[in-house]
Amino acid sequence: MEQNDVVEINDEVVESEPVIEDPKKVLDALDRAKADAKKFREEREEMKEQKELAVAQLNDWAAKALIEKVERELIKSGLPKVERLKKYLDFNTIGLDDNFNLTGLNEQLESLKSEFPEIFDPKFLVGGLADGGVTTAVKTGNSASELQARILLNK
Repeated sequence: MEQNDVVEINDEVVESEPVIEDPKKVLDALDRAKADAKKFREEREEMKEQKELAVAQLNDWAAKALIEKVERELIKSGLPKVERLKKYLDFNTIGLDDNFNLTGLNEQLESLKSEFPEIFDPKFLVGGLADGGVTTAVKTGNSASELQARILLNK
């Protein structure tokens, strides 16, 4: 291996340059160290890719869970047409708190109630109180199928 010569000059200790006794062993050790460093670099890159994949998958699952929780909350609150309403929600502002309760949904629903009242109240869908004055059932004329059925059944 290496050998250091210690020389004393006037009570001073001076070390001379190390002497390499077997340069082949040193070069072999250096090659092994380089190979190990390369292997560790490759393992680190592979682990980094696995971590990024796992984080992306976790974010995807979290987004799906958030959407599912929002849908359940909308259905539970009795709102009709959840699919139609869901496309107007900004899921970037909706989140979950520490107790896994939705945050930001109620504010968006209040905003949507003023912007799209027809989603929340079906009376607005037809332009107001379209059936407000009608208290009895309206008799409609017979359709072609009903007329044919009466003729065939002799009624």
